[in-house]
Amino acid sequence: ALPLAGRRRSRSVACAEECRERSVSFRLQQGGGAPLFYRPASRIIRDLGVLALAAHGRQHQRAPRVLDAMSGSGVRALRYSHEANASFVHANERMFGEHPLR
Repeated sequence: ALPLAGRRRSRSVACAEECRERSVSFRLQQGGGAPLFYRPASRIIRDLGVLALAAHGRQHQRAPRVLDAMSGSGVRALRYSHEANASFVHANERMFGEHPLR
């Protein structure tokens, strides 16, 4: 592990138009609302999660069911559904109003 002084700070971004990560496209901002949290630097971790879930589904010969308890922007949940062929994905995030990733 790098000492704290040597680490790069990753920042969240807002895609006012359309963002893309692997097989999914999404928007993080709708209308005049505040942007959702999304860190592009965490893509590799999401890649590994999708890979692990897909392998688990193949090993057990059934489509996995997923609870994404702190989904943030919901990109991981979208990728579980599209790339790991999850049969059910429940993405939970404490948000008031309508979620822009519908």
